[in-house]
Amino acid sequence: MVVSFQYTKEEWVRCHRRYLFLSRTLTQVELWLAAVLSVMCAAYLVYFGAAWKSVSLCILCVAVVGMFGFLYFRQPYRIYEKTPGFDLPHVLDFNEDGVDYRTEGYVTSTPWEKFVTWLETDEAFFLAESRSVYTMIPKRVLEGREAAALRKMFKERLPKNRFPKGRR
Repeated sequence: MVVSFQYTKEEWVRCHRRYLFLSRTLTQVELWLAAVLSVMCAAYLVYFGAAWKSVSLCILCVAVVGMFGFLYFRQPYRIYEKTPGFDLPHVLDFNEDGVDYRTEGYVTSTPWEKFVTWLETDEAFFLAESRSVYTMIPKRVLEGREAAALRKMFKERLPKNRFPKGRR
């Protein structure tokens, strides 16, 4: 089966953000902890004033919240803008040996054994080689039968969403 598509920037960013949660790179627990840390920091600052302890805690809070904010808000745009070829047409050939990937000036083959899992959302399929390396196939380019055939192919060859809970 051959699938041709071209990413749009907003589509890719939206799907990448969703993938951060699917791959457990970000979790809701971490976001809640960052929110609690922010509230505690503000309360500590109000209660103790501008003492070195409260200022240090605020710096820690800003660093943690900034890291999560960068990961979710800024990094997807940077990846799209800095990675050559995202705005070019892509052709994926799913065959018995694996996936052949072509775009202008770039050709590669990935055997099925290299993929650790596949994930599916309303908008896309994700083929993951690791937590941070994946290929996104937008569903908008698939006919109804193609999506079903692709899902069947993935089910036969790959485990579905087997990312471990911890990060390795």
